[in-house]
Amino acid sequence: MPVYHVLLRGSGIRATFEGVEIPCGFFKNEFVWAKDEESAFDKARRRVRAALHLNSAVNEDLAGLSLEVEEIRARIGIRQLFRRQGFVFHRLDAEDRGH
Repeated sequence: MPVYHVLLRGSGIRATFEGVEIPCGFFKNEFVWAKDEESAFDKARRRVRAALHLNSAVNEDLAGLSLEVEEIRARIGIRQLFRRQGFVFHRLDAEDRGH
């Protein structure tokens, strides 16, 4: 099985920054061992959801969470499996939220 790099884009959550709750999105890199792209996305999605549940800045039960694949690449070096990267959060403007 190859190692995949999955770059996910998330939206539909609220987080607290400097004491203010705001709608936000994020980007997250995940490196997973999977049999195909679909399995890689599923594994990456489960990891991100689990990590968000542990993130004290996120203020929801994740019911509105939307995750999309921004990029997926196969045959990444096995050493990448040991890399851990954080979330890159960003404020969502009204047009980003569909208003």
